[in-house]
Amino acid sequence: RNLEGEFKEVIEKLNTMTAYKLAIDISSGLDDTSGETLGVAFDADMTISLAYAKRGQLIKSEHPKVGKLRIVDIGININSDIVEGPLCFTFDLMDFCVSSLL
Repeated sequence: RNLEGEFKEVIEKLNTMTAYKLAIDISSGLDDTSGETLGVAFDADMTISLAYAKRGQLIKSEHPKVGKLRIVDIGININSDIVEGPLCFTFDLMDFCVSSLL
């Protein structure tokens, strides 16, 4: 859903700042599946994604809301029952797989 109210105001204010901006896991206001901005989204210079990259971060090359993307291992075994759903996503002619990002 779109960011609204105080959350939207805070993100808009942060986006005007010239400081280096870091997002953890995914930028607030960025849909993790589609990569679409949900009204307003945080303009990160770098995103530290936990466990694996999210589909929405990979849809656009050099996504303007993601910045530099770094993936950090947080101990999730990709073969465990905790991880649900596909771990590979296909976009046009390119496949992005968890194992190739770690």
